[in-house]
Amino acid sequence: MSTAIAKRPAKDSYFDLVRRFPLRPIRSELELDRAMEVLRKLVMSKPEEKMDVGERDYIEALGVLAQRFEQGRRNSALPKLTPLDRLKFLREQRGMIVNDLGRVIGSQPTASLILHGKRSMSKRQIVKLAKYFAISPALFID
Repeated sequence: MSTAIAKRPAKDSYFDLVRRFPLRPIRSELELDRAMEVLRKLVMSKPEEKMDVGERDYIEALGVLAQRFEQGRRNSALPKLTPLDRLKFLREQRGMIVNDLGRVIGSQPTASLILHGKRSMSKRQIVKLAKYFAISPALFID
Protein backbone atom coordinates (compact mmCIF):
# COMPACT_ATOMS: atom_id res chain seq x y z
CA MET A 1 0.00 0.00 0.00
CA SER A 2 1.62 3.22 -1.11
CA THR A 3 0.80 6.49 0.49
CA ALA A 4 0.59 9.46 -1.80
CA ILE A 5 1.73 12.68 -0.24
CA ALA A 6 -0.53 15.53 -1.26
CA LYS A 7 1.29 18.44 -2.78
CA ARG A 8 1.00 21.53 -0.69
CA PRO A 9 -0.56 24.36 -2.70
CA ALA A 10 1.55 27.39 -3.46
CA LYS A 11 1.30 30.16 -0.88
CA ASP A 12 -2.11 31.76 -1.02
CA SER A 13 -2.31 34.82 1.18
CA TYR A 14 -6.05 35.46 0.75
CA PHE A 15 -7.06 34.44 4.27
CA ASP A 16 -4.13 36.33 5.81
CA LEU A 17 -5.39 39.47 4.06
CA VAL A 18 -9.00 38.82 5.11
CA ARG A 19 -7.88 38.49 8.74
CA ARG A 20 -6.05 41.84 8.52
CA PHE A 21 -8.87 43.68 6.75
CA PRO A 22 -12.11 41.65 6.49
CA LEU A 23 -14.12 41.82 3.29
CA ARG A 24 -17.42 43.38 4.29
CA PRO A 25 -19.77 45.82 2.60
CA ILE A 26 -18.44 49.37 2.88
CA ARG A 27 -20.96 51.64 4.59
CA SER A 28 -19.15 54.89 5.34
CA GLU A 29 -16.55 57.29 4.02
CA LEU A 30 -14.17 56.21 6.79
CA GLU A 31 -14.50 52.54 5.80
CA LEU A 32 -13.94 53.52 2.17
CA ASP A 33 -10.79 55.46 3.08
CA ARG A 34 -9.45 52.46 4.99
CA ALA A 35 -10.27 50.10 2.13
CA MET A 36 -8.59 52.38 -0.40
CA GLU A 37 -5.47 52.58 1.77
CA VAL A 38 -5.32 48.77 1.96
CA LEU A 39 -5.78 48.55 -1.81
CA ARG A 40 -3.06 51.16 -2.45
CA LYS A 41 -0.58 49.34 -0.24
CA LEU A 42 -1.28 45.99 -1.86
CA VAL A 43 -1.17 47.25 -5.42
CA MET A 44 2.05 49.17 -4.82
CA SER A 45 3.73 46.29 -2.92
CA LYS A 46 4.79 44.35 -6.02
CA PRO A 47 3.95 43.83 -9.69
CA GLU A 48 0.72 41.92 -10.33
CA GLU A 49 2.56 39.03 -11.98
CA LYS A 50 4.47 38.47 -8.72
CA MET A 51 1.27 38.32 -6.64
CA ASP A 52 -0.22 34.99 -5.69
CA VAL A 53 -3.80 34.08 -6.56
CA GLY A 54 -5.00 35.01 -3.08
CA GLU A 55 -3.60 38.53 -3.32
CA ARG A 56 -5.15 39.07 -6.74
CA ASP A 57 -8.53 37.70 -5.61
CA TYR A 58 -8.49 39.84 -2.47
CA ILE A 59 -7.66 43.00 -4.44
CA GLU A 60 -10.48 42.29 -6.87
CA ALA A 61 -13.02 41.60 -4.11
CA LEU A 62 -12.10 44.69 -2.10
CA GLY A 63 -12.20 46.76 -5.29
CA VAL A 64 -15.72 45.53 -6.02
CA LEU A 65 -16.86 46.46 -2.50
CA ALA A 66 -15.36 49.95 -2.83
CA GLN A 67 -16.91 50.41 -6.27
CA ARG A 68 -20.33 49.31 -4.97
CA PHE A 69 -20.17 51.91 -2.18
CA GLU A 70 -19.13 54.63 -4.65
CA GLN A 71 -21.96 53.68 -7.00
CA GLY A 72 -24.51 53.82 -4.20
CA ARG A 73 -23.23 57.19 -3.07
CA ARG A 74 -23.40 58.56 -6.61
CA ASN A 75 -26.92 57.20 -7.18
CA SER A 76 -28.20 58.53 -3.85
CA ALA A 77 -27.06 62.08 -4.66
CA LEU A 78 -28.66 62.13 -8.08
CA PRO A 79 -32.37 61.38 -7.43
CA LYS A 80 -32.95 64.93 -6.12
CA LEU A 81 -32.42 66.27 -9.63
CA THR A 82 -34.54 66.15 -12.77
CA PRO A 83 -33.29 63.78 -15.48
CA LEU A 84 -31.95 66.75 -17.47
CA ASP A 85 -30.25 68.18 -14.37
CA ARG A 86 -28.70 64.76 -13.69
CA LEU A 87 -27.35 64.64 -17.23
CA LYS A 88 -25.93 68.16 -16.91
CA PHE A 89 -24.38 67.33 -13.54
CA LEU A 90 -22.76 64.13 -14.83
CA ARG A 91 -21.53 65.88 -17.98
CA GLU A 92 -19.94 68.66 -15.90
CA GLN A 93 -18.37 66.15 -13.49
CA ARG A 94 -16.67 64.47 -16.44
CA GLY A 95 -15.66 67.76 -18.05
CA MET A 96 -17.61 66.86 -21.18
CA ILE A 97 -18.55 69.32 -23.88
CA VAL A 98 -21.61 68.97 -26.11
CA ASN A 99 -19.55 67.15 -28.76
CA ASP A 100 -18.47 64.54 -26.19
CA LEU A 101 -22.07 63.98 -25.18
CA GLY A 102 -23.02 63.77 -28.86
CA ARG A 103 -20.50 60.98 -29.37
CA VAL A 104 -22.07 59.04 -26.49
CA ILE A 105 -25.65 59.29 -27.78
CA GLY A 106 -24.76 59.32 -31.48
CA SER A 107 -25.57 62.91 -32.48
CA GLN A 108 -24.11 66.27 -31.46
CA PRO A 109 -27.16 68.29 -32.64
CA THR A 110 -29.47 66.02 -30.63
CA ALA A 111 -27.21 66.36 -27.58
CA SER A 112 -27.46 70.14 -27.87
CA LEU A 113 -31.26 70.01 -28.15
CA ILE A 114 -31.48 67.74 -25.10
CA LEU A 115 -29.21 69.98 -23.01
CA HIS A 116 -31.30 73.04 -23.93
CA GLY A 117 -34.51 71.25 -22.92
CA LYS A 118 -35.91 71.28 -26.47
CA ARG A 119 -35.90 67.53 -26.84
CA SER A 120 -36.41 64.60 -24.47
CA MET A 121 -34.03 61.69 -24.22
CA SER A 122 -35.13 58.59 -26.11
CA LYS A 123 -35.03 55.15 -24.52
CA ARG A 124 -32.02 54.26 -26.66
CA GLN A 125 -30.17 57.41 -25.62
CA ILE A 126 -31.03 56.77 -21.96
CA VAL A 127 -29.56 53.28 -22.18
CA LYS A 128 -26.38 54.62 -23.79
CA LEU A 129 -26.02 57.37 -21.18
CA ALA A 130 -26.65 55.00 -18.28
CA LYS A 131 -24.01 52.62 -19.59
CA TYR A 132 -21.52 55.43 -20.20
CA PHE A 133 -21.98 56.96 -16.74
CA ALA A 134 -22.36 53.54 -15.05
CA ILE A 135 -25.66 54.40 -13.38
CA SER A 136 -29.20 53.07 -13.50
CA PRO A 137 -31.21 54.11 -16.58
CA ALA A 138 -34.06 54.93 -14.16
CA LEU A 139 -32.18 58.07 -13.15
CA PHE A 140 -32.85 59.55 -16.59
CA ILE A 141 -36.60 58.92 -16.42
CA ASP A 142 -39.17 61.17 -14.73
